[in-house]
Amino acid sequence: MFFVEKECNLLYNEYVVYMKKINFELIFIFIITLLYNIFCNPISIDDVWSYGFSYNIANGLVPYVDFNMVIGPLFPIIASLFLVIFGKNMLVFNIFGAIIATILFYFMKKINNKCYYIIYAIFLFFSSPNYNILCLLLLYILLYLEKKQNNDYIIGIILGIIIFIKINIGIFLCIPSLFTKNPKRILKRILGCETIFLLGILIMLFCGNLDGFFNYTILGLLDFTNNTKFYNWGILTIFSIIVLLYFYIIKKDKSINIIYLLCFQIICYPIFDTYHVIIAFIPVLGYLLNKVNLNKRICQISFLFFLLLICIYNLYSSNINNKIFDDNSMLFKYKMIEKNISLEIKEIVSYIKNNDANKDIYIFDSMAYIYKLESNIAINKFDLISYGNMGYKGTYVYINDINDNCRNNNCLFLLNHYELSGLLNNQTNKELVKYIINNYEKVDEISYIDVYSDGG
Repeated sequence: MFFVEKECNLLYNEYVVYMKKINFELIFIFIITLLYNIFCNPISIDDVWSYGFSYNIANGLVPYVDFNMVIGPLFPIIASLFLVIFGKNMLVFNIFGAIIATILFYFMKKINNKCYYIIYAIFLFFSSPNYNILCLLLLYILLYLEKKQNNDYIIGIILGIIIFIKINIGIFLCIPSLFTKNPKRILKRILGCETIFLLGILIMLFCGNLDGFFNYTILGLLDFTNNTKFYNWGILTIFSIIVLLYFYIIKKDKSINIIYLLCFQIICYPIFDTYHVIIAFIPVLGYLLNKVNLNKRICQISFLFFLLLICIYNLYSSNINNKIFDDNSMLFKYKMIEKNISLEIKEIVSYIKNNDANKDIYIFDSMAYIYKLESNIAINKFDLISYGNMGYKGTYVYINDINDNCRNNNCLFLLNHYELSGLLNNQTNKELVKYIINNYEKVDEISYIDVYSDGG
């Protein structure tokens, strides 16, 4: 522990000295990131889920028991602390995200020399707060610590933390430590990682959600594996792997950073959509740009020009699409949304509130969290029925649970009728939706939602 304390003190002292030099730059980045995510970055389903998980924990719900998620518990737990202390709303959540992004910028500057403004400009498009951003930050911290070559305990601790953010990313990022080829350094990292891992296991044993953790975060991945989709952007992941292997094998660049970047590509699996592929590519691009002699001043001016273009585009887009802030909305009071979509959500929320008193409502729609949060109704495991988020043999388990509950209670099912059309590019469990359609009676329709009932 003495070594850990000594290493922490050295890092802290260096951090304080550096912060005195660049605090104005960091404040600027924080403000820009926060404003971008409020005014320019439209809310996505992933944003709602990330906020919803954190909001659930802030309200005392236990992950993997009261609600389901495929990610580790650490990101929503940290975010929930912000919500409890500063207020349970999307603005506080975005401030939390901007803090993570600003720290990420700090370490980008340490790793990517003169090109960090270019890297951050790309990242800004994908800077909404979620577990991927925290994993990216911790990757950059690992790259920074590897340069020091005397922070093995801390590296092990960070690897343990990443495991409890997203278990597959954490496991893959442990692989580069084997390339140190130094048994003593590897042992120190194992001790650091095991300390965090055992602490996390003990806490979940105390909370009673250890079984759920393994069921949803590990066994649930089998469903993801069976429903993997390789979109066009996945080609960029293949390109990244080929380029990194070229520098490692052909150019003889044996830097451990290359191994980290290769292992970080696991963040794309199993979805391979634009967001995950770009997040994985950002540190690879930083590595490649480090090999180019870039002018720092030109990079800074380009970044400012980029921000100006974003502002102009957003003003145009807001006017064309009639985007608004909804003061009566929990989610969209601090996040812009198209007015017609806001009206549709209000219509569905009103229907839910009118029927919630005497029926158990199941919402099989990727936007279920939005409706529940806006209705101020407690979240449960049926509000996220995506492949990989339902645990081992999730479809079978969920159908049995529904049947058991609806034998004794009046049930109402709200289904998005686009879910089975193929028009929605999401991971919603189609088998579960089909089961409701085939076994229950359609009784109503509201907006794009079909309402089914057990006849009670």
